[in-house]
Amino acid sequence: MNHYLPSLLHYLATILFLIILLNTSLDAATDRSRYRKAARNLPNSRGKGKSQTKERSSKPNIVVILTDDQDVMLGSMDVMNKTRRILADGGATFTNAFVTTPMCCPSRSTILTGLHTHNHEVYTNNEHCGSLSWRRGPETRTFATYLQREDYRTGYFGKYLNTYNGTYIPPGWMEWVGLIRNSRFYNYSVYRNGNKITHGNSYHDDYLTDLIANDSMTFFKLSKQVYPTRPVAVVLSMPAPHGPEDAAPQYQHMFDGVMTHRTATWNVAPNPDKHWIFQYTGKMTTQMMAFTDVLQRKRLQTLLSVDDAVEKIYNLLKDMDELDNTYILFTSDHGYHAGQFGLVKGKSMPYEFDVRVPFYIRGPNIPGGTVIPNIVLNVDIAPTILDMAGISHRDVMDGKSVLKLVYNANATRSRSGNGRKRRLWRDTFLIERGQQRKTNEERSNYLPKDKRMQEECAKPEYESPCKPDQLKECILDTDGTLRFRKCRVPKVRKERKRKKKRRCQCNRSQLSKKEKKSQRKFLRDHVSQDGYKPRFMRDEREVNETAMAIQGVDPDVELADGPVRNAVVIDPKCQISRNGRVVCEDEIFASPQAWMEHRQFLSKQIESLKDNINRLKEIREYVVDKKPRRQKVCICEEEDEGEEGEDEDVEGEDEEVVEGEINEEEGKVRRGKKSRKENLSDLDSETFLTRYAEKLQKKFVDLTEEEIDQMVEKKANKLKKQVKKSKRPKSPEEEACAVGGMSCFFQTEDHWTTPPLWNSGSFCFCPNSINNTYWCLRTLNSTHDYLYCEYVTGFIEYFDMRQDPDQMENKIHSVPVEIRRQLNEDLMLLRECKGAKECNPRPKSPPGDTYDTYEEDEEDDRPERMWDGWKG
Repeated sequence: MNHYLPSLLHYLATILFLIILLNTSLDAATDRSRYRKAARNLPNSRGKGKSQTKERSSKPNIVVILTDDQDVMLGSMDVMNKTRRILADGGATFTNAFVTTPMCCPSRSTILTGLHTHNHEVYTNNEHCGSLSWRRGPETRTFATYLQREDYRTGYFGKYLNTYNGTYIPPGWMEWVGLIRNSRFYNYSVYRNGNKITHGNSYHDDYLTDLIANDSMTFFKLSKQVYPTRPVAVVLSMPAPHGPEDAAPQYQHMFDGVMTHRTATWNVAPNPDKHWIFQYTGKMTTQMMAFTDVLQRKRLQTLLSVDDAVEKIYNLLKDMDELDNTYILFTSDHGYHAGQFGLVKGKSMPYEFDVRVPFYIRGPNIPGGTVIPNIVLNVDIAPTILDMAGISHRDVMDGKSVLKLVYNANATRSRSGNGRKRRLWRDTFLIERGQQRKTNEERSNYLPKDKRMQEECAKPEYESPCKPDQLKECILDTDGTLRFRKCRVPKVRKERKRKKKRRCQCNRSQLSKKEKKSQRKFLRDHVSQDGYKPRFMRDEREVNETAMAIQGVDPDVELADGPVRNAVVIDPKCQISRNGRVVCEDEIFASPQAWMEHRQFLSKQIESLKDNINRLKEIREYVVDKKPRRQKVCICEEEDEGEEGEDEDVEGEDEEVVEGEINEEEGKVRRGKKSRKENLSDLDSETFLTRYAEKLQKKFVDLTEEEIDQMVEKKANKLKKQVKKSKRPKSPEEEACAVGGMSCFFQTEDHWTTPPLWNSGSFCFCPNSINNTYWCLRTLNSTHDYLYCEYVTGFIEYFDMRQDPDQMENKIHSVPVEIRRQLNEDLMLLRECKGAKECNPRPKSPPGDTYDTYEEDEEDDRPERMWDGWKG
């Protein structure tokens, strides 16, 4: 027994060891299964290294990189190799990305809110840009406010809006480094979390593109260190390639001889078939052409710093193991032109070079190298960001999330078949600039008169024969032309009630009938002379004169107790009676000396009266300007001719009175907005701003003191700028650089302060016109590719990009009247659209169209857009 005991113990120990080993293996397998499950819950997690145990947010981070004035058509993305490698090769490229308003402030307002321009009402870079209505309305509903409610740490760095004055932090942003005013690279100010900081011209300390990149990276790192489980949303709003196009020193030698901006439309001018500014603009001079070459070179140089910033952000996310849990969106606020159709530089046109922008997205579950041909807009950016964060945005914004396109990029394009239902994506969108205003400008339709008459005569209100209450009918004239004729159908006239005449209550000096009757009765009772005919005195003056005549006194001679009644006293020694007689004292003619003294006195009196007359004229001019609206007055009959003009009301149309102010120091009247601007320098600035604050308090009762102070400070900066501009002397060339109806600038040699410099002289150019207000339909699908525009002047354009990709020729002549009427109806619907359903009309293109389909489960109940399949 003792012989087998060691063997038994060894056997039991072996079994125990195997049991312990088996339990350890089972626990390890369970842990591995749990880790794999947790790894699958993380976006694109590979389950390797420290990412398995790193604490991170359940929602993805969001990084938005926004450039300023970056084009696609002029080749700006060709030089950004790092950006294309990181975002295009590693994410999705949207080849048909557009903006709905090609101007800085309206487009940026759309990006922030997801609303069209006609809904957020920021129409231009000045009108409502950063206004009180913007701050109280759309600015409180940007995508930042929604993200902040979902526990996102939000930060904004760089340019905000063109008129941002650095007096407040917009709602929704926890970290704020906002550029004051427009884009600059050196010598600018930023509003950093409540403090205004001014920067100089040192590259290492002040270059704005690098400052934005470094500050945003610092904010991201600190946020993840302090709050590792909270997601971060950050916006990098770069100044490049906006003017003044100052490149970093290490890139100022790049791109010598670049010609990518010289496209097929470069210096093609004039263009009589396009709207007004292109009809006026001629070919560029040799000097202007050379300027566009330097401009393009400097623009591309500034983008290299943005390219470096994209790489820095990418490396930071990769090092922090946040790359697979972060969306990166890259785009621009609008495009640009540099010599296209003869315009030296600028934006704000509805053509491809101004409305097309770069658009890239990289993020979780987005396959690298994906190409999306669908139309995406700047109005889609805010809904896409909210969709990235898992926030619902239905019926809040006009745009749609583009993530649906990305995640279904590799799905089959058939609309029929098993599985989920195919939904339609837009193929038409609105491009708009400016606001509809009442104008007296003559409307000019490009169509000839005969075609315009054909279109008008097709309307039901001009049908022939005339119907009751129809004003005009369209008939065929003897020469075969159409013309309008007034309808002569008798109309039923309603009997008008006869108004009772209102009896006048007149305070006159004439005798009434009752008084005359009383006088006759007195004469009959007291006068008994034969042949006496009673004579009635007409007024009070005649009564007095008659009484004086009875007493034997001359009415025109001064009485002992005072001057004659109603005499005009001008000279104390001479008087003029009402009948024109001059009566003087005898002492004036007593000696030559007395006569000379009185003559000198009269001369001085005349000079003094002339001055008074001039003052009276100024007062009369002011009184005329303050004329109240016409009121009916009571005109009495049988009035004396001399008094009739005093009571009559001068007939004329009611005029809108422009308020004016009197400058007490100079005694001059200032009327209207223009005069006020011209005389701002004459006012005490403190007095002016005090009055302005009082007007704000009266007009907006619910304004807080902080809001009033911010608006007054904004007004003070504007006033200071106006005074400075008015005092700056202008050369004769600058004075001549002004064309009616155009927005013109004088380009000087000191525009750029960093190499390469411009040393070829100054010139004048006009990049825009005051009537460049338009609304356009842009359609792009497998069967149509066109641009249809209506301008505020009545001018119409139509470009078929399948036949004319460069938009060289306006083809409005070839569009049938029925199709043009249909395009106009579709455009009018989009001009008033609100919400994603109305602003994204359902397309009607052939099955299998890759431009307008994606996959989704929900039903589509949007109305179908009218379209009859016309191919152009």
